[in-house]
Amino acid sequence: MSNKKMKYSAPIILEDLALELEAEILGASAELQVDESIEKVETMGQEIGGTIDANQWTQGWE
Repeated sequence: MSNKKMKYSAPIILEDLALELEAEILGASAELQVDESIEKVETMGQEIGGTIDANQWTQGWE
């Protein structure tokens, strides 16, 4: 990697656009019906081998 400094130019706003919604974003969610007959939900996950010791967990960023 070279030691050259790169020139930085800040981003500029080229155009401003206003949007209007026809309805509230979450307006319909208040009208949703919950199916209360569901007794159990099973999800699929990722299997792991062995156990994980949280004290040994390390994370590095490059």
